[in-house]
Amino acid sequence: MARILIAWEQGDNYGHLLRFRDLIQTLLAAGDEVVFYAKRLDLAERIYGASAVRLEPIPRLDPPRSPPRPGFESLVDILLGTAFHDVAAASLRVRQWQRILAAERPDTILFDFSPTAMLANRSCRIPAIACGNSFYNPPQLSPLPPYRAWLPHDAAALQRRETELLGRLNQSRPSDTPALDTVADLFLTERMLLHTFPEFD
Repeated sequence: MARILIAWEQGDNYGHLLRFRDLIQTLLAAGDEVVFYAKRLDLAERIYGASAVRLEPIPRLDPPRSPPRPGFESLVDILLGTAFHDVAAASLRVRQWQRILAAERPDTILFDFSPTAMLANRSCRIPAIACGNSFYNPPQLSPLPPYRAWLPHDAAALQRRETELLGRLNQSRPSDTPALDTVADLFLTERMLLHTFPEFD
């Protein structure tokens, strides 16, 4: 029997939950244990409350002390305004995830938009799969491309924000892990499962 841990940190609503429903049913039928650390436990209870899935809360993400920059061009802007808006808070969250992963000792982790959990796992080194769509599972490029790449954009500004985020990532990372060379390094896992349409990717 394997223990599978699913982590969902950012985003909202049912898409982050329902994409795992068929997989979870298959895992449970095979006798595996599924632990789901969900951002929205209220929604997770509606979907999985009657099942054998163990639902757990994620470490708290405090809102930014100042409003984020209006609009965003890429995933870098989202992360600067959410999970990594404050290095001290991000570092604490990473340590909390390290403790969770060490206590749970899963055989595999499925990450759904879980950047600080992914950063923590660079220390724990548990086999992992990145799941979801390409909105938050970026290509291995530096700097990360803008979402609307067909529109004019300031390449130098994209690089500046990437450099800022990379600095925050490396300040927040576990002390026993090597520095990231690019923001895209954060999202490297053994496999990536994209839930999308071929026409979009």
